[in-house]
Amino acid sequence: MIARRQLLGAAMLCAAPLTWSQSNYPNRPIRIVVPFGAGALTGTFAQIVAEGMKERMGQPVIVDYKPGATGNIGAELVAKSPPDGYNLVVTTNATFAINPSVYAKMPFDPLKDFEHLLTGIAYGTILVVPPDSPYRTVADIVADGKLNPGKLTQASSGTGSTAHLAGELFARRAGFKMLHVPYKGGPPARMDVMAGRVTMMFTDPSGVPLIKEGKLRALAVSSGRRSPAVPDVLTLAEQGFPDVVVETWFGLAVPAGTPKPTVTKLHSEISAFLERKDTRERFLAFGAEVPDTSQAAVIRRITDEQQMWAPIIKDLAITAE
Repeated sequence: MIARRQLLGAAMLCAAPLTWSQSNYPNRPIRIVVPFGAGALTGTFAQIVAEGMKERMGQPVIVDYKPGATGNIGAELVAKSPPDGYNLVVTTNATFAINPSVYAKMPFDPLKDFEHLLTGIAYGTILVVPPDSPYRTVADIVADGKLNPGKLTQASSGTGSTAHLAGELFARRAGFKMLHVPYKGGPPARMDVMAGRVTMMFTDPSGVPLIKEGKLRALAVSSGRRSPAVPDVLTLAEQGFPDVVVETWFGLAVPAGTPKPTVTKLHSEISAFLERKDTRERFLAFGAEVPDTSQAAVIRRITDEQQMWAPIIKDLAITAE
């Protein structure tokens, strides 16, 4: 009996530090890993969230940039970190929905190796043409694309990017083909569209200033509803393509196995910050909105988009090592 009590007491002592650390979470600095380089919108999102977490949770929040392999390097780092709530990763559609079909071997399972907290922001791409383009509507593009197969060209920020795939999805649903012209980033792609060297592109909201200056003409947005960045521009759905809905989104996740109370606290605190009016206004400034922040919504996004992109990526033979 004495031995049994001693064993029970020892077990309770061993469990006590874990229970204490969970009930007092967080009691040290938290890290948000951005799996892309500094200067991108993913970093802006992480910095804003870090400010909110520090304010609400009372601990420093460090933003750590770990770029490479379209987000795979930073995501793998977090997937293999201790599941204690002190290492978060910025999740994106590129890394978690597109990469699984592009990379022959993924270093992590996008769903099984993470506890997804939420989708933080989302924004649609904007279909733009040169200011002197003969195409004034989406219908104009579709008509010419069908009449002259292979004539139209599409610029993008890179092969396999959201912008590239948005164009491919649109062309397939509309029933014509375009020649893809990849660039190393959005700015050089937009420059060639402005100059008329390329027919069109789907740009992220960083192209909005050029639209407002009249250097690009916006014909449609790819999101499910109109963009706050260009509220007068119709969606593709409003122009006859309800099955062409493409959004770029950023979220947050922790390693699988993170204690449920910690996950619940993170989700609650971050969601409360994101849903504040002043926070929403900061994101609206660059054309992004805060969508449904439930855990079920982000998992649904990843699953649905993996299924949407897989056949297109396979057909285009887009691969990476």
